[in-house]
Amino acid sequence: MSVYQKPDKKLSHHVIRAAYLGEDAGDLSALENPNAVEEIQQHKKG
Repeated sequence: MSVYQKPDKKLSHHVIRAAYLGEDAGDLSALENPNAVEEIQQHKKG
């Protein structure tokens, strides 16, 4: 799955969904802050 950051700097809903469900979010190299995905995963766990 190819993941991109929208021009308005918001995360793609695909990235958020994958992070929340614990799935592979794909290529995160285009994200300005890839740590945001880890934060989403941590919030779900705790």
